[in-house]
Amino acid sequence: MKKLFCFFALVVLLFTSFTGCEIEPAPKIKEGRFNFSINYEEWGDVKTVSGVFVCKYAGRSFTLEGGGFTREYEGHVEGVENLHETFYATVCVGETDDGGEILLSLGVFAAHFMGEPDFADSVIEPYLYIAYSSEDNLSCEMSDDPEVIQGVYGLKIIDYHYDKPIKNSFGK
Repeated sequence: MKKLFCFFALVVLLFTSFTGCEIEPAPKIKEGRFNFSINYEEWGDVKTVSGVFVCKYAGRSFTLEGGGFTREYEGHVEGVENLHETFYATVCVGETDDGGEILLSLGVFAAHFMGEPDFADSVIEPYLYIAYSSEDNLSCEMSDDPEVIQGVYGLKIIDYHYDKPIKNSFGK
């Protein structure tokens, strides 16, 4: 196993030096905390989900698709009740009569908030959807039709606010 790893590392090193791909420099700002607030309606009652999205630079990874190294980020949510165990940055806001869960995705990802240039124009917004998980939680069937979710379950997003992404710079 050790020999296989060494061989793979050597191939990657040789490939990157011969292809001239550049290693993306690390960001100057490596961590950030971003407040958010989402107001939604459930059968006329206004409810709020608010908290902090914590982002952290996680290093570089090699992508086979582009043949280069990219910056990677991790993120997690603090201060929110009912976070879903399986789905990333998602809050359970209800259940369906047929065993599904009504979920509110916070619609966030760390690269956007940390000022990664490739994600600057990304749309960050919450959305509601219904998930039907299998017993092993490895597969999921989803429905995200807002009219159905509002008509049948009385849920709709009213408004939301996210802190702005940071203006990051990248270099040594």
